Amino acid sequence: MIDSEGAIWAAGWPDLEVTIARILDPAHTTTSPSNVFKITRNTDKSWSYGKKKKYSVQKVLEDDGKKISGINTVVHDATRGRLFMHGIMEESLIVCRTK
Repeated sequence: MIDSEGAIWAAGWPDLEVTIARILDPAHTTTSPSNVFKITRNTDKSWSYGKKKKYSVQKVLEDDGKKISGINTVVHDATRGRLFMHGIMEESLIVCRTK
């Protein structure tokens, strides 16, 4: 999702094997690690000369699955400074504050 400041927010699964095990576990006894990335465009003009990359990727959240398990959707509310996360294996909506 793209927030009001133009940043792209993406959810990821760092360990696909564990995530597949979580999907195939109907009792939800396993957990799946999750992470969230923020992708922004570099405004520094040196990127056009090959000195820097055009985009910057920052990992803003990583969890081993104990608190956040298997998210695949993340939305950033730049006005309130909140991340809203959910996923096909998550039982509830997760909200956390950004710095």
